[in-house]
Amino acid sequence: MIQCLGKQYDSSVKDSGNLTNTKTQLNTWLKAIEHSQLLGRFKVWCFQYGIIPRLQWPFLLYDFPMSQVEGMERLCSKFLRKWLRVPPSFSAINLYSKTSKLPLPVSSVVEEFKATKARAVSTLLSSEDGKVRHASKTLIWSKADARARRGLVVQRVREAVEERQVKAIRLASQGRWTQWDQAQERPLSWKELWQTHQGKLIFFLRSALAEWQYRWRHDKVRMEIAKWVEQQRVEVDNKQAHPPEAITFVREGDKAQKTGTEAKNPPSILQQASDWELTIDLKRKLVFPQDVAVTSLRPDMVLLSRSTKTIIVVELTVPWEERLATSHQLKKAMYQDLVDEAVLKGWHATSHFTEVSCRGLPAKSVHYFLQRVGLEPKKLKKVTRDIAAAAESSSRWLWLKRAHKWNPSAGEG
Repeated sequence: MIQCLGKQYDSSVKDSGNLTNTKTQLNTWLKAIEHSQLLGRFKVWCFQYGIIPRLQWPFLLYDFPMSQVEGMERLCSKFLRKWLRVPPSFSAINLYSKTSKLPLPVSSVVEEFKATKARAVSTLLSSEDGKVRHASKTLIWSKADARARRGLVVQRVREAVEERQVKAIRLASQGRWTQWDQAQERPLSWKELWQTHQGKLIFFLRSALAEWQYRWRHDKVRMEIAKWVEQQRVEVDNKQAHPPEAITFVREGDKAQKTGTEAKNPPSILQQASDWELTIDLKRKLVFPQDVAVTSLRPDMVLLSRSTKTIIVVELTVPWEERLATSHQLKKAMYQDLVDEAVLKGWHATSHFTEVSCRGLPAKSVHYFLQRVGLEPKKLKKVTRDIAAAAESSSRWLWLKRAHKWNPSAGEG
């Protein structure tokens, strides 16, 4: 056995022995992590930052056939599913996908192999040695100009992404995230995985086995939204009652400019009046103001200002992820007559329909409503995260209690 520049040669001067040794080492590393006393999510971290970097050097030196690389990925996927406590039928597409709504921070062995080979070609192409550059070019690449080369790279990347999307769409249950058009992406970082209870991670990955919406969960999310809306209402009222005294310095010949916050954030709807009343459909039945409109509907929240004759109707839905857009349209049609009647009576009536999925993925409508209320970007991010956590924790509790007898109210809320 001879080793030169990190590459080992045996009497056959072939890579077959090195390929076998690499696969054997991979199996040994995985079993070593498996036999450790670490929790599952920590074992996944060891795989990501302990095994994946060790595979990059053999991938760079030896010519692995794609079938063998795919076999190595199947072996890794077997251990990852066990550590994440998901069933063996859990698709590798959801395990390694970076385009799903709940992407995991785990790298695919096949993708790392392709990236390593592409990185090697890029290194050779940028070499200062002309012979090295010439030897690294393929026939098609050598005939392409700079613009065509960029096109070839982009085309290949898009083909890989589209191939994964097509495979995900074919999965009836595990590919339903491809239909979550209105849901905002919620990537799981390593920091969150380290601080997350194992049961929460299992709920994220396995909760697709059940479909339900309970009134109790709806109330939890509604309380979280109402808490921040009320806090913002009080804050706006205090600012209007005691406006801050500030002097803006303007140089001679210049015009006064808006501050960065004023120019970036749209005006809050709560700044239109100082007598806002917030009514919530919680614990006791909400009765819609009869002088505005006569209806049997019960919105989740109502913001009312009698001095400006302005009323804002807020309705929340906690549906399944693929029903976010459908639920928005259904609630919009349901409350359209109510808004029209209020407008005919001389009121400035507007409606906001917000949706938070049962697994804690807020729709874009939540972000828009909170922005119109007047939350600043930094605070808006925190509030959105708290609302998502309320939906996710409530759903997880119900999922853990799914075997118990439960008598929820009917409907989505």
